[in-house]
Amino acid sequence: VVYIGSQSKSVKVVTPSPGSTDVEISSPDSLPVNSPIAVGDIIRIQDGIYLVANVDNWPGSISLATEYLPSINEAESVVQSYFTTPPTCFDVSGAGNSAENFRSHIAQSLDDSPFDESVTVSRSAVTEPFVSEESVETRIVGYDYHVTFTGQGFSSTLGHSVEELLIVSHPSSPYATVGDCGVPFVSSGVDVSSSVSLQVSTQMESGSLTPGVKYYVEVAGVNANGVGPYVSATPNSETPRSQPGLAQHCRVYAVPTSSSSLKVEWDGVYPYHGEPPSSYMLEFYDVDSVSSDPVETESVDTVDESSHYSITKSDLTPGMRYNVVIIPVNGFGEGGPSWFADFDPSGLISNDGFSSVKNYLERS
Repeated sequence: VVYIGSQSKSVKVVTPSPGSTDVEISSPDSLPVNSPIAVGDIIRIQDGIYLVANVDNWPGSISLATEYLPSINEAESVVQSYFTTPPTCFDVSGAGNSAENFRSHIAQSLDDSPFDESVTVSRSAVTEPFVSEESVETRIVGYDYHVTFTGQGFSSTLGHSVEELLIVSHPSSPYATVGDCGVPFVSSGVDVSSSVSLQVSTQMESGSLTPGVKYYVEVAGVNANGVGPYVSATPNSETPRSQPGLAQHCRVYAVPTSSSSLKVEWDGVYPYHGEPPSSYMLEFYDVDSVSSDPVETESVDTVDESSHYSITKSDLTPGMRYNVVIIPVNGFGEGGPSWFADFDPSGLISNDGFSSVKNYLERS
């Protein structure tokens, strides 16, 4: 099973002609010399999933194993396409099918992006009665896996939904050994959003909750005879919320009247994640130093998200170049942009609005 979507590695391509197997890469001059896409990878172009057959012409183009099938009335355009390496085989027998093994299996498809996204998995047994001459007993016949996608990279406020999970391989014969996934194929997908909306379908029509709104949850069992009694959840109400979003319009200035000071200004966080910041942490880094630790810090504990923030940091070294990072904090921890600290530019292929790796790092 594989995730392939907005939190997978990506590259911009020109949509191929119907029936073609060649995919032209957009803006090849800005891409690395060595192809990050390998033969055998799967790539998502528009709503179609394809196996990669050849990358010898990178960065000009790649070749698909099957012909491109466009949607009805699809015109040629430049689109963001996502790719990933098919994960190792997931063993459905014995101890290999644990919730943790399934989580690790799906996590192979994520791109280790700076949004620090993750998946968690829980498992419940599916049972059926088994009747023998001696007795009637209940036996486990399979498992249900509940997969939860978390992290700012999956936030609906950024315009991304959680894409379908795809079955990408199957045993090549009934006698296949454990770990033999056979010849890869791609299913039509398993929609993971239906189970998410199902959790709240007794109270709401949508599966999306509004951050910061208090919800009262009741649960009722349903079978062929109707709906059972509703029971209130514990606690009686809860508010969806998480770490703060990004500080906005961040600016830093030299102070003409003081050679050892910098003035830092910013606006409140966006998007709103249900709980405002309780403080801001400012970190000052020596741009010319190899150290990853800040040389100065400043805490701002007076918070008013409706107003403009401004502080003057003194006792800095005259002439030193500083990089200033503004991190909002609430009861759930630190928000962005602290995730840029572990950003690996080697994994960056293409991103809207960023013409090069250097430009991306400077603007972050």
